[in-house]
Amino acid sequence: HYGFLVADASGNGVPSALLMTGFRALFRGLIKIDINIRSVFRNANQQLVESTAAHQFVSAFYAALDATTGRLIYVNGGHVPPLLLRPGQPVRKLEMGGPVLGVLSAASYHEDSGVFHSKDILVCYSDGLSEAESPGGEAFGEEKIIQTVEKNRDQPAEGICAALRDESEEFVGSNRRDDLTICVLKVL
Repeated sequence: HYGFLVADASGNGVPSALLMTGFRALFRGLIKIDINIRSVFRNANQQLVESTAAHQFVSAFYAALDATTGRLIYVNGGHVPPLLLRPGQPVRKLEMGGPVLGVLSAASYHEDSGVFHSKDILVCYSDGLSEAESPGGEAFGEEKIIQTVEKNRDQPAEGICAALRDESEEFVGSNRRDDLTICVLKVL
């Protein structure tokens, strides 16, 4: 079994970095004592509501993968929906979950699942990729992400990740304003 977390803290600079460091430690502690992902999100949300300023929040996507069966269970807490690209099918957005963490104390979270098949590609990323702007103000956007993945489908996961980073860097030039997180999972 494998678990992976992609998250983004509100704001920039040291306060956001501290919030993310605290959230990472909180989440790691919670997931070690409770395997119910919805419960972990609920508890993490409640602790953030109680311990952060009103303007601070975290978006997060967590997935657990059973490598033997290919079954993926996930919760999306207000994060940019990861994209599941399956040959011959429409792109699926993994958006089931709930709101960002740290804002609503009574928030509830729901999970979804699916089974990975050969040649499936899952792309998780922060808004630093999808909302990256060209010098002319155009957003990189979901469509460019999909096109880049499809163009590099035969590459290993690391190659797809590098292609997304390189395409994004070329697109924005020196105009990058946000951090960039990309995680690619490819079923062989």
